[in-house]
Amino acid sequence: MHHSFKKELRIARRKSGLANMDIAHLFSIDKSRVSRLEQGTQKPNLEEVCGYCIVHDRALHELFSRTYKVVTEKIRDRLQSMPSEPANWNAKREARLTSLELLRRRLEE
Repeated sequence: MHHSFKKELRIARRKSGLANMDIAHLFSIDKSRVSRLEQGTQKPNLEEVCGYCIVHDRALHELFSRTYKVVTEKIRDRLQSMPSEPANWNAKREARLTSLELLRRRLEE
């Protein structure tokens, strides 16, 4: 797990005044699992990620800022080489083009 993420987990928990056992109880997991998540020796599952966001009142992109940036760059690069739509997509063509344009705009921000 990336250093900044595990550091963010620890910082968020400590700022909140919660102990490992508090997080463990709220997430219904072992205290040792919380420690391993914060040490970066284990990756959180989706439910745990959502739990951290809820408990610490943080948006996903705040908690995973580095990963979020990397994925954004990858998608931005891949948008440049989008395949053409199949010929039978006439009804969906406009929706697809609109969605791709909106995605491009969001990624430019």
